Amino acid sequence: MAAVARTRTRMSQLCKANQSLLKRDRPRTYPERKINLLKEIRSTFETNSKVLIFHFNALSPDEWLDIRHDMRRERIEIKKYPNKLAKKSLEDTVYTNLQCLFESYTAVAFCNSDTVNLKNIVKIFNSTPKVELIGGKIDNTLMNKLQIEQYSKLPSLEQLHGELVSLLSMPGQQLLRSLQTNQSNLSMSLEQYIKQNDENL
Repeated sequence: MAAVARTRTRMSQLCKANQSLLKRDRPRTYPERKINLLKEIRSTFETNSKVLIFHFNALSPDEWLDIRHDMRRERIEIKKYPNKLAKKSLEDTVYTNLQCLFESYTAVAFCNSDTVNLKNIVKIFNSTPKVELIGGKIDNTLMNKLQIEQYSKLPSLEQLHGELVSLLSMPGQQLLRSLQTNQSNLSMSLEQYIKQNDENL
């Protein structure tokens, strides 16, 4: 009788072990709410040209309100995503290397505008003591904090466009000046020639 009881106990233990192994082998299924959130996180990274990841530490509701207000003035949105879901959503994408940034208390600031002044955004991060910019992606280039700060110091796209236009228009202006100078020289020479001919007659 005791042998039968031991055999049953052993079999039930084996069954439990097998069940846990089977659970481990099965792919994890997420509820629909989490699946939608995974899609939203991936979409945030794929559809926005600038995505900045930052740590925050014990921000009060008023401080959150202030930083959101400052960012909205610069046309930047802020979202907090669960770290596990953020890491999962970045798996097997070009942004896989950003997974390691999603530790502790993290949030994402993002926008899809080329006219955003990145220098002002970096200033907002640096002026808020409980917030630390740690990295992100700009135009599909992954960057750390230092690279983002260096990138923000580059001249704006409009400024570069203006410089390019002035450089391209310089040869045209010089050509126009040369043609006008030659015209005026020719007309002066012709006037002088006519005067000389009039005097000779």
